[in-house]
Amino acid sequence: MKSFIILVALMCIISPSVKAFQQDTTSLIDSLVEIFFDDHPDRSQRHRSPRIQASYGTLDFQRKGLAGNTNPIVNYRVSVGMEDARSIRGDQSIVRYQNNGLFFNYGASKPVTGLTAIDDSIVNAATTSMNIYSFGFIDESGYGYKLGSGGALKFLVAKKSLWSSIDPISFDQSINGDARQAVRDFTGSIRFGATMKPTIEFQVIKPLSIQASFTWTQIYPRHMFWYWAGSELIEGISDGIVMASVKAFGKASPASLPIMNFVLRNAVAYGFKTLRKNQMNWPFETAAPMNVTGYSLGVSLNF
Repeated sequence: MKSFIILVALMCIISPSVKAFQQDTTSLIDSLVEIFFDDHPDRSQRHRSPRIQASYGTLDFQRKGLAGNTNPIVNYRVSVGMEDARSIRGDQSIVRYQNNGLFFNYGASKPVTGLTAIDDSIVNAATTSMNIYSFGFIDESGYGYKLGSGGALKFLVAKKSLWSSIDPISFDQSINGDARQAVRDFTGSIRFGATMKPTIEFQVIKPLSIQASFTWTQIYPRHMFWYWAGSELIEGISDGIVMASVKAFGKASPASLPIMNFVLRNAVAYGFKTLRKNQMNWPFETAAPMNVTGYSLGVSLNF
């Protein structure tokens, strides 16, 4: 029932774009090119700049079958890459952003209490705790508003693949072996996963920005390529239809692009994260991922 409700909500988000697409009188090929690949950026206004970013936040983790109390994780993130900014032709105050590069996360468990050693590296305690190390590629895009000569307000969407290593520190002493196995499934090697990261960024002056982000990362106990590809295809089609809706709204009102892109695309990403919460490759019957969620604040410098 819960999955059905989420699917209905997603269809409500997607349906306006289907109507907008049907009303376009151009050829199918021209429509697809215009909708998915061309929001009329003004290439004469293009600016590329190197970019470094650092953030700090807290994370919580959960997985189906993992009972008991869990300990929050303090997360540190650094990234380096390029930002590509282009004003759109319909309104020079609206800018399209594309960020690419590499990132690294280090998540350190907060101190635990009531320690009792159970092997060389893991202890019994009042909570289950772990350290998480992650790295991956940045794929972040969105739109923003120019604010004066050096300021901007950006609304960004990110959906990234990443690779993570989970290092258990302690187990809640009240949980049984099956619950402990829900964590041990991720130890011993680097695990593939995916994350969504909606971000609102305020560029104070030309080089300096501050950011607020939410992240939901799902780490897979194993990578089942064909199931993963099928699940990603379904999400990709949904996201593409929503992108069509955003472009249609942008034609009518360019000022709506940053907000509509941010809200609709992140809604789809959040919906699919919810559907995959207990099945890592929904709708296929697969194992539950480790779900890691949290908020962060950061700063970035563009050169």
